[in-house]
Amino acid sequence: MPAAAISLPPTTRTENFPVPPPSIPCRNYPHSFPAAHSPSPPTHWREFPKTHNPPPRISSPRWPAARSNLNLPSLPFISAPPSPRPDNPFFGSHAPSPSPYDSSMKVPPDDRTWCEISTSALRHNLRTLRRGLPRKVRVLAVVKDDAYGHGLIPVARTLNQAGCEEFGVACVAEGVQLRQAGIRQPILVLGSTLPFEFPLALRHRLTLTLSSLTEARELARTARRARLPALVQAKLDTGMNRLGANPVEFSELLLFIARQPPFKLLGTFTHLACADSNPAFTRRQLLRSSLLPKNLPLHWANTAALLSRLPFASTHARPGLGLYGSNPLARSSPRLKPVLSWKSRILVVRSVARGESISYGATFRAPRNLKVATVATGYAHGLPRSLSSRGHALIQGRLCPILGRVTMDMTLLDVTRLPSARRGQEVVWIGRSGSLTRTAADLAREAGTIPWEILTRIHPALPRHIS
Repeated sequence: MPAAAISLPPTTRTENFPVPPPSIPCRNYPHSFPAAHSPSPPTHWREFPKTHNPPPRISSPRWPAARSNLNLPSLPFISAPPSPRPDNPFFGSHAPSPSPYDSSMKVPPDDRTWCEISTSALRHNLRTLRRGLPRKVRVLAVVKDDAYGHGLIPVARTLNQAGCEEFGVACVAEGVQLRQAGIRQPILVLGSTLPFEFPLALRHRLTLTLSSLTEARELARTARRARLPALVQAKLDTGMNRLGANPVEFSELLLFIARQPPFKLLGTFTHLACADSNPAFTRRQLLRSSLLPKNLPLHWANTAALLSRLPFASTHARPGLGLYGSNPLARSSPRLKPVLSWKSRILVVRSVARGESISYGATFRAPRNLKVATVATGYAHGLPRSLSSRGHALIQGRLCPILGRVTMDMTLLDVTRLPSARRGQEVVWIGRSGSLTRTAADLAREAGTIPWEILTRIHPALPRHIS
């Protein structure tokens, strides 16, 4: 039977409209339908007669509360058209769900794993390393690589306030950061600088290291074009064979610098390869460094040289690791205080039955029933994966071993002997807990590496709380 016309009020236009089958109750439409039907029911409000107007649009932010007071028909089989503007939502079935994103919200700090930086310990270490030095010796504090993972800007500002005369960084970018943070002292770029970095270094009055005639010629051309002075220090290679000119090239380098007007030579230096482990080789390096001009500032004394009390014949001391409380020498030094503490929290505490495997690869199987804590630190945060099944952490003053492999952002600890372990509890990787203290050297020894690597690989995005 063909579809019949729908009876509508005289003020509205009459349309032929297909209707659903009689077996389907048509409670969503206010008018009566004949028995005829079409196999294709309407799917959009625009297909209804003009008497069925689309839901009104509003701009009030209180629409969710107002919606409950409206008696609009429910249209479950009608698909809602996309809203052209998110600030003008439809009522009824066309109402969008509230967006979970708010660009005005600040991202909270991830305090599931974090670092604490002690500025008082930093000042103490600077005073300790100064002790015993001649009064006229200047301290060039090495703050390269994000101040050994401690945070470049807060560390440099603390050392600046404590009277540090100069700073050493790894690259031009770090030097620019210090300038932008208000550091006005001389800043030496200890690494090699590439030509595209020269203009930025000249504008910020950074002192650049020259290790070859090639570098010197490139810098001279850039400085002449920029009409800016080039502050430089010349580096002599005495056995490291990494950067620096050999003794023959070094004399030519000094002569070239002296003849080029843009250059201003501020000093010379060398790098000791094993002052912490090989005194005989260090003495040979110092003998070669005697080739350096005596009328220019000179520095070679790193932390190991300062703590070893080597014969001091330089105008600058250049401490690095010692500023942060780690002693590179094999013997312990109670005079230095660790500056950084690295902590985390327990996410889950669970029971693991005897014989069950733990973590990736099933490399560890529980020898007995264990209580295991999942901690919010992994190798993505800087914890070495080599600590798998061999490292330790502190919880409530107790040493808890790592079980299985260290994963990307979680690590499992054995807390069987710690019945009070609970979710949210503090875990100490480096620092003090109760009567026990863990240092970067302890973590490095278990990981088969050195304290420098442990500190510098801590992810820079982790919060650093300055005390």
